[in-house]
Amino acid sequence: MKIVGYLSLLLVSFECFSQSGDFHSINASVVMQAGNYNIIAAGGDIVEEFSGRLAYLGVASKSSSGATWKLGYFGYYPNTGQGHYQFDNRLRGSLTYPYSLGKWNFFHRSRWEYRMGSIAKGNRYRPAVGLAYPISFGEIKVDTFSELETFFDLRKEKITLTLFTLGIKAQLTPDVSIALSQFNVFVHEGREHFKGPRVDINFRL
Repeated sequence: MKIVGYLSLLLVSFECFSQSGDFHSINASVVMQAGNYNIIAAGGDIVEEFSGRLAYLGVASKSSSGATWKLGYFGYYPNTGQGHYQFDNRLRGSLTYPYSLGKWNFFHRSRWEYRMGSIAKGNRYRPAVGLAYPISFGEIKVDTFSELETFFDLRKEKITLTLFTLGIKAQLTPDVSIALSQFNVFVHEGREHFKGPRVDINFRL
């Protein structure tokens, strides 16, 4: 069995009309590789606008065709103040298909999510698509990418949320990668649009 650790940092600065807010997250994860399966455990904190804690435990496997399936539990526990937390427990299952055409790389992910807890209950279907293309700046190689994800609430029978990201990402060293992007959140029920720059930094320990 092989064990690999990761440390991830997420920085987002949102703007919504005349309002603004920051979203920062730090989490650590451990991946235990056993044959064709990966067991993933992660935990972390969110500060600023969405203060709270995160947790994840799941299993994943990749087929010879490159398709990846994942099953797991995701928990988001927002801090309501004075040391009290709400609970957003989610059971997840997903299947991701990659496809390449020349230098273009495409993926489609289907995710089914069952939410239970003090925040929301019910099933959500969260399909996502992504497209990436490599470019070079001298000796520096980066991937341009775009991703689109929608949240379909089966209880309400409508799309409640859409996420759209456009940016670049690079492998700085064998153990460090970074992504710089513009992150958009469309809340359909409130007809709100949050947007802002996003920075993802990942360290392999």
